[in-house]
Amino acid sequence: MQKILAIAIALTLTACATQTSVQRTTQSSARLTPNLIAYVSVPQDGAYGNKPYIGSGRMATEAVAAAFVPHMARVEQAPAVQSAEDARIAANEAGAAYLIEPTIMRWEDRATEWSGISDKASVQVRITDPKTGAVLDSAVINGKSSYWTMGGDHPQDLLPGPMKEYADSLF
Repeated sequence: MQKILAIAIALTLTACATQTSVQRTTQSSARLTPNLIAYVSVPQDGAYGNKPYIGSGRMATEAVAAAFVPHMARVEQAPAVQSAEDARIAANEAGAAYLIEPTIMRWEDRATEWSGISDKASVQVRITDPKTGAVLDSAVINGKSSYWTMGGDHPQDLLPGPMKEYADSLF
């Protein structure tokens, strides 16, 4: 009986856990120089089917910026969505050593507490040299909420932990 109870508790705790991952998509393990300037672009807002999540691009940018702030002298955030070329130009004008470009691949904000369908976020982060355009590193940050929530979870809440893990790994 105790074994069954222990297994039931373990399964319940596992089901309650948020799942996150960082998947490096470049072959090299880049090491960035700290205490320089980084420029973070704003991606297009995410959508699920026909439902756009207004402001999700800004939220992704803020999660990326927050993860890099402890390592950089300054982190500039783009004022709005820009083309890749405009972001590169703005990064150079800001004196940035790094252009960090998030792209929302998946953004699902669900009523998990009612539906049992978890929130999901997946953001690709590409770091380039704004002067040359060379890709220095790239990763996909994934998060999936628990099926058992008491409400209040959102895709942006899934990003800070794995985003920090990724940023910390670069320095």
